[in-house]
Amino acid sequence: MVVFASIVMLIVLSSAIFALQSVEVEFSQEVSNLEGKQQEIVEAGDFAYGTNVLFLKKSPYIDKLEKQFPYLKILNIETCFPNRLVIHAKERQELFTVKLDDNLYVVIDEDYKILRKINVSGTFVSTPTNPILLSGVKFSGGKNEGDFLQIDSSQESLMLNVLVGCKQWNLENDFLKSKIEQIYIDYEKQSDVLIKMHTGVQILLKNASVGCETMLNLAFSAYDYSSEYRNQGTMEVRIIDGQAKIFF
Repeated sequence: MVVFASIVMLIVLSSAIFALQSVEVEFSQEVSNLEGKQQEIVEAGDFAYGTNVLFLKKSPYIDKLEKQFPYLKILNIETCFPNRLVIHAKERQELFTVKLDDNLYVVIDEDYKILRKINVSGTFVSTPTNPILLSGVKFSGGKNEGDFLQIDSSQESLMLNVLVGCKQWNLENDFLKSKIEQIYIDYEKQSDVLIKMHTGVQILLKNASVGCETMLNLAFSAYDYSSEYRNQGTMEVRIIDGQAKIFF
């Protein structure tokens, strides 16, 4: 009886009812670079239609599509019984510009994925609408759209803390780009961070390997609420006796 039930179950699971018939893409928010590309994404996936959805491996499709569409970030591929897949995705947001070669700059998101290349003759100029210029970071890895850059292990923790501190100020990348012109890691010595604002103010975090987020919270708060800190000059921030203090 047990063997018979197993055979029946196998037949049911292998039946045409569960054969993949359709795939669609749903974005969790508004998109710009990926607008109108849902069908193109589905076609590029080259999905194995007719395969039982219960046995379909999804990770190869995710890797393939995210490589082919740099701005695409797949949150998950949902199996909708009996025979449909829904790709839940969002659009990656430009945040930083990084110089890789003499004339090659790339735009990356907060996961260090290359979204696009910029060929620059001379020096890249950051504007309030362009991605923030990120300098002093040691990256390795690919140089093409869809590749992920690998940050040097000696800077990984510091860069993460800088990013967290910026996100605590404001989650919106457009806001951060409108305020910050450049972030320079290891500015004067290891673990110093220099942040240049579009207003001309500079925020210098001394020995930011300790208390980076605390220093950034204080600096951004002072920048927001005190007019004297929005004028030309350098706001130096240090941790003294366990507390962040500003020297201007």
